[in-house]
Amino acid sequence: MFLHGGWLHLLGNMWILWIFGDNVEDRLGRMRYLGLYLASGLAAAMLHIYTNAGSLVPTIGAKRCHRGNHGGLFRFYPSARVETLIPPFFSAPPLYYPAVLFLGWWFFLQFFNGALSLGARTNSF
Repeated sequence: MFLHGGWLHLLGNMWILWIFGDNVEDRLGRMRYLGLYLASGLAAAMLHIYTNAGSLVPTIGAKRCHRGNHGGLFRFYPSARVETLIPPFFSAPPLYYPAVLFLGWWFFLQFFNGALSLGARTNSF
């Protein structure tokens, strides 16, 4: 839950946590938010172990913790909006999207990234 595949992976996770986590933490408080974060990570780790019992490939990263955070955002702030800048147009005015659309797109990318990589997994080191 606390391992990352490199500095870019860590920075990406911290960016997502900064965008969505502060609102949920404000709503729940620090200790309840920490509980949500850790419970989400542990539940997802147990699900991964259950569904991949024979795999020798470890999971790396905090995305499973972020999913609990995203669920909290959906629950407490269903009409939240996300301010974005579209590269390479950083000088353009920011665009505002519903958080539901942003998180739906993120889920779509994560799902197909995982689904397309299933054939590339190996169980030997």
